[in-house]
Amino acid sequence: MLILLAAGLLLCLYATFRLLRLASRPAPGVPRSTRALLCALAAVLTGYAGMSISRTDGSRSSYAPFLGSMRPQPAAVAVYSCPRSRDVPISMPAPGTGNGVPIIVVMIESLRADLLTRFADAIPNLAQLASEALVFERAYATASHSDYEDLSFWYSRYPLRADHRLGYPRDADWRGLSVFEYFKLKGYSTAYFSSQNEKWGEMINWLDIPGVDTFFDSERFEGDTWENPDDAAGLISLIRAGYARSGKVADAHTLDFAATWIERHAREPFFIGLNLQNTHYHYFIPEGGKRPFLPDDLGFRAVYSAWPREQAANVRNRYLNAAYNVDAAFAKFAARLKRAGVWDRAVVLVVGDGGEAFYEHGFGNHSGPMYEEVARTLAILKLPRGDARNGTSWSAPVSHVDFVPALVDLAGLPEWTGFQGRAPWQHSGNVPVYMTVNALTVEDAVVRWPWKLMKRTFPGHEIELYNLETDPDETDNQQDARPDIALELLQDVQSWRQCQIGYYADRKAHVRIQPPRFHDVDAPDVMAVSR
Repeated sequence: MLILLAAGLLLCLYATFRLLRLASRPAPGVPRSTRALLCALAAVLTGYAGMSISRTDGSRSSYAPFLGSMRPQPAAVAVYSCPRSRDVPISMPAPGTGNGVPIIVVMIESLRADLLTRFADAIPNLAQLASEALVFERAYATASHSDYEDLSFWYSRYPLRADHRLGYPRDADWRGLSVFEYFKLKGYSTAYFSSQNEKWGEMINWLDIPGVDTFFDSERFEGDTWENPDDAAGLISLIRAGYARSGKVADAHTLDFAATWIERHAREPFFIGLNLQNTHYHYFIPEGGKRPFLPDDLGFRAVYSAWPREQAANVRNRYLNAAYNVDAAFAKFAARLKRAGVWDRAVVLVVGDGGEAFYEHGFGNHSGPMYEEVARTLAILKLPRGDARNGTSWSAPVSHVDFVPALVDLAGLPEWTGFQGRAPWQHSGNVPVYMTVNALTVEDAVVRWPWKLMKRTFPGHEIELYNLETDPDETDNQQDARPDIALELLQDVQSWRQCQIGYYADRKAHVRIQPPRFHDVDAPDVMAVSR
């Protein structure tokens, strides 16, 4: 796209030059005003192309070539000021060994929350697990695209750090501490097993780090991998450029490698994170895999987020079939852990990194607006055998940044202020859940039950307000009907944005104090306003 823009710029310059010469000479039958108008039009096109090139983000993110021109670089460095949070000096986590409980986190790509309620037959083993565990009914991802959400989860930090993409430089003094590093400091063995190529979005810079004892992603897999061949802007582009050599690993392999690692560390405290990918479009079905949901033919050009709307039923069936086979692989993984004597005493979190859309609100897949089908994820927390919370549900909204602090608490370890989240059971009142997107759309969102506000700045400028209790499908925008609620939540999400960006832009702040924690200071409760 950059090459096309550059070619267009040169063409506009040439056309402008030619038109200026024609405008200076009489031409029979062509009024001077017409020639001048054509000249002006060429100049405008030249300026637009030039601005597009100059604003393009230099990040290696796969979205950058398409989206860099949407957001200009900030004109000035912000000074950090956040009335929503206390200033806490940076310090390392306090000493402590905790209870040594094994902790296993299985993050599954694009796993919608309503799989448990609408499509439980697509995930029979996870549905059974949910009946025996603690289910978070309203778990919200921090973003709709993985290069923001995944690192946000593992670091318990919101991904919003600037108006533009900062990426994940290895030497960033604002990186923070990952959950792997935290548990490593507490004497745990740590591991990360991913079906993804973590070079995508340069996430590998913050994942393959000394705090992770064992690191595996698809670059280290000696076998066949898969990828959507029509996804020219994604991992395929990195492979063609020679930056990456592999696509994605079948999740059954990743689960097998992880189970082998767990068996070797079964007698010691460990923390392991998994990233499964077969439920990413175009939804991988392994050889010999079952396909109970038909038709699921993707015989059309399967372009991510731009497939034909009339194929929505087929695409959803393919997604359900992919989920069905991941569920079956997970059941085999759990069986191995039971034989190893780990399962009953472990904390196991199964969570979607985001949801998935099938044109419920005019777009497909994810990386777009934070409607419920994309923002809300499946989240099942299996606690050790005998814990009274197993077999119950948690109905209050929870952010993905809250899960790492929850795992820390379940391990009997002290809360650490370097994580922006808090364990859900440590919240008080109707706390806000914040989200941000900088991909196919640019927007911020906040949920303070039962209200949800989304502020979109690309494409266009729009504010949407929904009462999720009375309108769970988000079909009735209440912005005009409830301007009081809209204003309250708009001020809330704008304050959150200012606090986040100010913290990372001001080096005096992010090298001296911990990131803002928005539960530290009481915020207005819009529930009172709604009544």
